[in-house]
Amino acid sequence: MHIRLVCDNMSHVLRLGRGKLVAREDVRPDAGSVSFHESNHRTDQGKYIPSADPIAELKIMKNVKRLLSLVILSSLFLAQFVWAHAHLKTAIPGDQAVVASPAELTLTFSEGLNLKFSGVRLSGPDQKEVKLGESMLMDEGKSFMVGIPTRLAPGTYTVQWHALSVDGHKTEGSYSFSVAP
Repeated sequence: MHIRLVCDNMSHVLRLGRGKLVAREDVRPDAGSVSFHESNHRTDQGKYIPSADPIAELKIMKNVKRLLSLVILSSLFLAQFVWAHAHLKTAIPGDQAVVASPAELTLTFSEGLNLKFSGVRLSGPDQKEVKLGESMLMDEGKSFMVGIPTRLAPGTYTVQWHALSVDGHKTEGSYSFSVAP
């Protein structure tokens, strides 16, 4: 790639190879025949105005490329933390399932949970809260289990859950299941 820059009465031809300066020639242009290639410096009149130091300009462009690469890589690295929330993977009984009265609820998440700040509420067909037993974590803290000490009457029940993953991200959600008569 060749870049021709013109400063006053001197033309500078820069030869680039693989993003690096390979050679530089200083040439006096013919009277009235000045060509400009690959320059991005313009005035309002459309004339090209090269930088006073083309080598320094190339170094700046190289640093800008490095900075942009760093920003892009940082964005990709930090994006993985956005997905670090504890998402509900499976629930027993499952969403929209029709089951006999369950003895417990088991919710399995994508990440480990903090038991102290995670929990569930179970609402019955009459929208009243059902008293639940003790909760515990299993499967390396990814499965939240809570007992249901009483037999559930037939109808549709809503499970509202909230979870705090071990890395400090909060999530919440709800789903329903039905108890068959």
